[in-house]
Amino acid sequence: MKLSQAILPIFMLGAVASPVPVKNGPLHGDTAMARRAEANALHGDTAMSRRAEANALHGDTAMARRAEANALHGDTAMSRRAEANALHGDTAMARRAEANALHGDTAMARRAEANALHGDTAMARSVETDLHGDTAMSRRAEANALHGDTAMARRAEANALHGDTAMARSVETDLHGDTAMSRRAEANALHGDTAMARRAEANALHGDTAMARSVETDLHGDTAMSRRAEANALHGDTAMARRAEANALHGDTAMARSVETELHGDTAMSRRAEANALHGDTAMARRAEANALHGDSSMS
Repeated sequence: MKLSQAILPIFMLGAVASPVPVKNGPLHGDTAMARRAEANALHGDTAMSRRAEANALHGDTAMARRAEANALHGDTAMSRRAEANALHGDTAMARRAEANALHGDTAMARRAEANALHGDTAMARSVETDLHGDTAMSRRAEANALHGDTAMARRAEANALHGDTAMARSVETDLHGDTAMSRRAEANALHGDTAMARRAEANALHGDTAMARSVETDLHGDTAMSRRAEANALHGDTAMARRAEANALHGDTAMARSVETELHGDTAMSRRAEANALHGDTAMARRAEANALHGDSSMS
């Protein structure tokens, strides 16, 4: 009896100390959205939290996204993870530039590599598979179709683009936009004075007022954000210019993009998703591959 009484507490202690496996559960967002993009959960209090690769991100007011493997967060704007380390931006945006899905309630969710994006009010674009946008824009930059309720649908590789109110885009040769957007996602540089320049590959980002991020080398933005996603430059005077592959897009007021040769739209947006440079006077210029982006007044 005494031996069994001595052994029993040892077994009880082992049972209490044994770890209990914890399952990863779903995420949620209080006001905007919680999405799980790869394996773990994200959540965002007011805007969006997205998981882009394997770990969790969150953003207090805007968006937190995970771009490669580690976590990012941004208090008011954005935190993004572009390669392996953490980035964050105070007032602007977090985007995932590598392989999984993004979406943004009011601003923009874009997917620059392989999966789908969508944006409720602003823009969702995909450089690889599908995108859609409720009010702003959805573009498909690789093989499938895009559509946009009020703004734009673009096809960036082989199929057709259409836009209800907005746009024509080219992913293959040249576009540019005077007031809206041209973007270069592959090889040249973007820059934005007031918006955003982001670099999506390897080096540092910084933003004077919002965010500048770099995934490859460097980006900078005077007031918002400039990003560089691949290798060369985009720029937009007031909004956004981005180059997605190799050539230029342009749109007078909104966006014009071409998936194969050239498109342009007077009122919507033009973006170049294949090889050359885009620029937009008023919209956004972003460089998605290797060099720096910057935008004069808006976002790149």
